[in-house]
Amino acid sequence: MNIRVEEIRKLERGSLRGFATVTVGDIRISHIKIIQPEGKEPSIQMPQRSYQMNEGGRRYSNVVDLPDDLIREVEKVVLWFWKKEPAHLYAGGRTRRAKCMISDLSFAS
Repeated sequence: MNIRVEEIRKLERGSLRGFATVTVGDIRISHIKIIQPEGKEPSIQMPQRSYQMNEGGRRYSNVVDLPDDLIREVEKVVLWFWKKEPAHLYAGGRTRRAKCMISDLSFAS
């Protein structure tokens, strides 16, 4: 399965470090969160939607469900690109878009 990172938007807001847009095969997935709690390794979180339960609580569910092994491959690719640019460019909560096309770098499983 070909995985292409189309865009990385870096930011620093709590443990949220940015967003990614990725194409997996012919499917485009946007709003993938890049999360890094203090003192821990970064990871991704697939896009989610929230809804309110009858009892008043809030529930979350993934918009796209991928097999665990494919999510790990997407995470590997996204974090590789995310780590390429220095973090000091994004200090102060500013965002910066970085187009990341991987025509010469193919992560296939």
